[in-house]
Amino acid sequence: EMRPTFEEYHDKMTDLGNRVMDLLSEALGLDSKYLQAHVTEQKPVVLPRMFRYPPQPQLAGTGDESNKMHWGIGRHSDYGLWTMILTDQPGLEFQVESTGEWISVPFVEGGIVMNVGDVLDRLTS
Repeated sequence: EMRPTFEEYHDKMTDLGNRVMDLLSEALGLDSKYLQAHVTEQKPVVLPRMFRYPPQPQLAGTGDESNKMHWGIGRHSDYGLWTMILTDQPGLEFQVESTGEWISVPFVEGGIVMNVGDVLDRLTS
């Protein structure tokens, strides 16, 4: 029952990712299709995952990691070009590696957060 909805969502997010890739190519002073032609070869790797986190106590940035009810995914970097995150409520944060500081990502209703991934970081460094 959920499959058609998910497949439509997946297709739309893939289309959005391709449009963002074209805009990023242009922002880097390249032909708009450069990244698609040279990095993904018109076949982007799309790894859809869905996470749902229940409301939880405010722990991030407090140094208090003792609360066993703290939900989230473990420390990681986004290893691809980027990660697109559709959020449905405030609370998304990221940690600045050099300082350890936690930064809240502004919540925009219906917005999509784009995290730069390791591959994009290396391509543009």
